[in-house]
Amino acid sequence: MTDLVVEQIPYVTLREFGDRHLARQRALRVGMERYGARKEKRERELLTLTPEQRYGRFLVEEAVLAARIPQKDLALYLGITPVALSRIRGRLQRSRT
Repeated sequence: MTDLVVEQIPYVTLREFGDRHLARQRALRVGMERYGARKEKRERELLTLTPEQRYGRFLVEEAVLAARIPQKDLALYLGITPVALSRIRGRLQRSRT
């Protein structure tokens, strides 16, 4: 993985910031809407797609990240075990040859 810096802002501070600045309030709202849409999409995929489909979609949508993330973390994100992910990857590699 790579180094990163995580900033944390209390919700009450964000709310007060939005209350004082209308343009920033809109930006916060858009950010929350995007977050909600991503969360809803992820939940829908976990409920409706097979593990193979979720893995395939991840490879297409997050190709750069897929090459950098450890397999155990990717499996956790996909809602499967590392062993199941390894089997899926093996089947995909065999089907390409």
